[in-house]
Amino acid sequence: MKKFLTSAFLAVAILSCGGAKSSNEVKLTYNLGQEGKTLDQNLATSSSSTQIFGLTQEGLFKVGKDLTIQNGLVKDYSTSEDGKTWTFHLKDNIKWSNGDEITANDFKFSWLRVLNPETAAEYAYMLYYIDGAEAYNSGKTTADKVGIKVIDDKTIEVTLKADIKFFKAVLTHAIYLPSNEKFVKEKGDEYALEADTLISSGPYILKDWVHNSQMEFVKNPYYYNKDAIQVDKIVAKQIGDPNAALNAFNNEELDIVSIPAESYEKYKNDPRLVATTEATAWYSEFNVTHPLLKNKKIRQALHLAVDREELVSVVYKNLNRVADSFTPQGLGMDFGKVVPSFDPVKAKKLFTEGLVELGLNPNDKVEISMIAGDTPISKKHVEFIQEQLRKNLGVELNIELMQFKERLNRMNQKNFAIVSAGWGADFLDPINFLDLWVSGGGNNHTSFANKEYDALIKKATVSPSDKERYEALLAAEKMLADEMPVSTLFHRSTYRLINPKFKNVVLPAFGADIVFNYVTVDKDAK
Repeated sequence: MKKFLTSAFLAVAILSCGGAKSSNEVKLTYNLGQEGKTLDQNLATSSSSTQIFGLTQEGLFKVGKDLTIQNGLVKDYSTSEDGKTWTFHLKDNIKWSNGDEITANDFKFSWLRVLNPETAAEYAYMLYYIDGAEAYNSGKTTADKVGIKVIDDKTIEVTLKADIKFFKAVLTHAIYLPSNEKFVKEKGDEYALEADTLISSGPYILKDWVHNSQMEFVKNPYYYNKDAIQVDKIVAKQIGDPNAALNAFNNEELDIVSIPAESYEKYKNDPRLVATTEATAWYSEFNVTHPLLKNKKIRQALHLAVDREELVSVVYKNLNRVADSFTPQGLGMDFGKVVPSFDPVKAKKLFTEGLVELGLNPNDKVEISMIAGDTPISKKHVEFIQEQLRKNLGVELNIELMQFKERLNRMNQKNFAIVSAGWGADFLDPINFLDLWVSGGGNNHTSFANKEYDALIKKATVSPSDKERYEALLAAEKMLADEMPVSTLFHRSTYRLINPKFKNVVLPAFGADIVFNYVTVDKDAK
């Protein structure tokens, strides 16, 4: 999952233990940012939804305290000799938050619901590793032809279309979460819209939901490992201004907070500061059906005209890293220097050539629009790009700032020329980034389509050879940098101040930004 469209420097915060009902109650409050489009696990794509699923849902596997993949609802599993058939045995005594048993059918129902063409799930392609999944999602076959088989209530068998070496990592993705068939059908169109139309398989229940304000979570009494959860209540606030969150931390109202880039110098030697190098990419997406952006030279020029080094220095105070490739480091493969560097002279030349190819006069005024988040850092980000394009190409960039939900809708409708966007790793493999841009992909809002690119991604998906996978993905990186449906800008790091009272706060480079399941409280810490 995770689309990062709220800002390029999210503020995340956690309140200290306390509470009205009991002096022993442990309460944490953190800042979710802007509310995502949905909490339906079969439809969600945003980072905020991923964060909530980390509280309320659990799948076959999960991220452990040491950031390794650990068993979630699965007790054990086996694979066939050819690596194509996986058999999963569920734990005993696992239940939904309403007391229903979690069964193998909950996984089958959920995955087929994602693949059902009528669902129109953007992440359906994430299940294409399963035999027959793509054909069913494309309307070419029926659900019974998909390689998902319930053996009994505790056993599910999955047949893959090839020996997918990274399939276990894929299973940590939220799109593979279970869904309670009876509950989902009972709620119908109201499912996941309010607290009382949600059901949990994970450690917390969404007790109260004030839209665009806050969510309150309490421990799930039916969670199989509830006694290991030390935090009784979690409140997810929605605060758009990271400076306000930092002020709250300084007022001892918050215990964990992401610091804004401009505040780093003040806190860089603070022992409470923790840095996380994230597996995230930040970029501008170009709608290649736009009258101007359909020309490759125009897209290349818009990228080359932006000084990414200066962007990272001026806007982000050198806390992020200029991207050499679309795929961040830390995912098992390093593709080296692929993304073209700042070159305003070449940019102007390509821009002029592109305009001529389109039958336009290079001396005429050129205007184009860009949509972006409405947070302070997002505004600085796009205004920097605006000035770079004005100075280096003479382009007038018209900026539209908007809230998260509206921006997601505009992207899904492909109602934009350029959009400021970001993507974070859902699992630890480069394919999670590069398969974004396959033809017709659910998260490919650019409308970029290239058969050669698709073939490279397919080869990297099914090949059992690490060398072949690397070569295919490197070729895809190079094609992306040439065709330029996206202008890759930087990879992010996040810096958080953490109250030493809170131990074992897990900050993964992929999946949910913060994992709360392992948090412990040392009330004597100073």
